[in-house]
Amino acid sequence: MKSSFLKIFSIILAGALIILVSLQFLSRKPSINQDEVDIKKASQMIQNGQPMKGVMLLRGILEKDENNIDAIWELGKLSMQSQQYEKAIGRFEKFVSLTGGEDKVSGLIYLSDAYFLNSERQKSLDNLIKAKTLNKKSDLVIDIEERINIINKN
Repeated sequence: MKSSFLKIFSIILAGALIILVSLQFLSRKPSINQDEVDIKKASQMIQNGQPMKGVMLLRGILEKDENNIDAIWELGKLSMQSQQYEKAIGRFEKFVSLTGGEDKVSGLIYLSDAYFLNSERQKSLDNLIKAKTLNKKSDLVIDIEERINIINKN
């Protein structure tokens, strides 16, 4: 009786030790991507009338990772809103160079808009043609073709 009690006790003790050791290696909190948090924070600042604070936060993200596509995208959109089309062109060119698929198509459309607003009609048209070629979403085809028609009329 005593030996079976010791066997059961030692099995339970070993199991408890395994669980305690395993708990030491498990993450106690979910990992947080601070750049994603900062990008959302920057967007909120911009929407709440603090655009320069938001821009500074986005630039800080790019200082750590110059290829952060989310920060590049946000800064590109802000450049468009503030009519800084040369900056927008540079940002969207970089965005397009770093992305693929639907992101690349969206980047090409914004890049085309920046070129068009910067009076660079042919570059605008070239980027829309690239976007049309890469596009896999049927709902964007009409938008791209409308933009091509507008450029061709001007």
